[in-house]
Amino acid sequence: MSALSWIFPLCGWLLAPLMVGVINRVKAIMAGRRGPSLFQLYRDLFKLLRKGSVYSETSTLILRLAPAVILVCVVLATLILLGNALRVLGRIEEARQNWLIALDVATALGDAAGGGTARRRRDRA
Repeated sequence: MSALSWIFPLCGWLLAPLMVGVINRVKAIMAGRRGPSLFQLYRDLFKLLRKGSVYSETSTLILRLAPAVILVCVVLATLILLGNALRVLGRIEEARQNWLIALDVATALGDAAGGGTARRRRDRA
């Protein structure tokens, strides 16, 4: 995998809480309130990550491994989706460049095929 394929998911994971903060702030402003800090979700996540796990004596291994399995699934799904999105965006960019080249060629052919006579007629009037 290239470095670019890791940068976008990493930015997505790091900026997602900021986007939630922006949404919450805008909603609060629209409601006439001040609202929470933009970085409130970062603080909450940091606080949750510092907490320890509390398990019952009768809990099984499945219950203890479930959070790690869910995290791995989310990470893999993000990588797969963003990898496909980057591939699609690359194809869209390639199609846009081909379209611009086709328009450039069509414009050149239009001028060579008589586009100049239409301009001369317009200038006479």
